[in-house]
Amino acid sequence: MDPESDGKDVVVVVVDRKRGDAATKALPQALAGLVWKVAEKDYSRVAEVRFDVRAKEGPVASGVVVVQGKAASDRLMLSQSDRGSVSWRMVEPGDVKVSFEYKADGQSKTLPAQTFEIKMGLGKPTVFALDVNDKVDMVKPDEPPTRNEPSPASGPPATPPTAKAEAAGQPAAAGILANLTSMVFGLVVVGGVAYGLWWYVKNNQKQVQTVLDQVGVPVGRDPADPVGDSPPVTPSAPQPVQKIVLADAAPSSTGVVATPSASATPRLVAEDGTETLLSPGPNPVGREPGTAVAVLGEPSVSRHHATITLGPAGTEVTDMDSTNGTYVNGMKLSSPIALRPGDRIQFGAKRFRYEE
Repeated sequence: MDPESDGKDVVVVVVDRKRGDAATKALPQALAGLVWKVAEKDYSRVAEVRFDVRAKEGPVASGVVVVQGKAASDRLMLSQSDRGSVSWRMVEPGDVKVSFEYKADGQSKTLPAQTFEIKMGLGKPTVFALDVNDKVDMVKPDEPPTRNEPSPASGPPATPPTAKAEAAGQPAAAGILANLTSMVFGLVVVGGVAYGLWWYVKNNQKQVQTVLDQVGVPVGRDPADPVGDSPPVTPSAPQPVQKIVLADAAPSSTGVVATPSASATPRLVAEDGTETLLSPGPNPVGREPGTAVAVLGEPSVSRHHATITLGPAGTEVTDMDSTNGTYVNGMKLSSPIALRPGDRIQFGAKRFRYEE
């Protein structure tokens, strides 16, 4: 949210689950009377439509679904984890043109645009099919878990340590308890030291900045990446504004949009379907090899462009004073911002989608 917008760029969304329609209103208007009583005329959008991309062999693994509606357009990235289906939410009813960009035999191709009619009051999300006739990458089936069976020639299984301890007359439970106690103590010590460092830096930022300047360590800019070594980049068109859902903003027959269940690993999904898994803590973004999120061969991305941090309170992205900037849903960052599943992130000219 832009601090100078007074909440005007935040939209409150209420969904009628029975008919699948959505009502939207800018935050200041929704809170003007403290309670927003949703009227029939407020329902003007379809909560969700889906696009299934398939070939003769099954669901397609990667590509970009391009949608052009009456008042909005979007590019929906398709990756292996989507299982051949992507969703478009908060859509105005009417005709929409849909095409699909993909790669086949090493060449970039585009499925001719098709026109679909989006209607309100249909209840469940409408599903539109996009059929690809070329030979493309397919969604890989889930592999069943493997079981480690002992080989007949390997002899009897090795005696576990606890069994050896019991055979020697040593109580196994005491040994396990001692190991657990040592592990917990070590974690407490490490956590205490880390918290102490974090507290000191947070409450003594000026002193830390002075020390870093004295030893010649710049903060917020890569000294090996001065402004001007990367060509300027025009950010992508702004995407629909961030939405806030209120669970108690409608009568009992209505509900709010629920975040779909997702896998446990936060990740970035590129336009070609490539996924980059994120690790707990800071994940630097840059064009140098060995970076956590390495955007190799992209001159518009700085050596130390941004940082994506996974913490207990969630995930946030910070621009490291890069040359061409970092954008989230079309908004250029001037301070750290929290990420939500489905947010579109742009580093220089490289675009990703954040998923969890």
